[in-house]
Amino acid sequence: MGIDMFLEDSETQSASVVTQCQSQLEAYQSLQTAIQTFAQDTESLQGKAYDSARDFFNSVLLPLAQGGQLYAETPITSHH
Repeated sequence: MGIDMFLEDSETQSASVVTQCQSQLEAYQSLQTAIQTFAQDTESLQGKAYDSARDFFNSVLLPLAQGGQLYAETPITSHH
């Protein structure tokens, strides 16, 4: 008595998930760069509205993008 397992389909699916997560990881990194660029631009974008937007980007959107990056890294790390 034994258990037969066919891992080829599972390995293919795992590789596909890793590829998708790597793409998402790159997108999250680009998003973080864009957020940081906006938040650091105090010369060309001035005023209270821009100050509030920069605060929002730094306190809400940047941590959210960082969390997304960690989420996308998990399957990649688990695969190896």
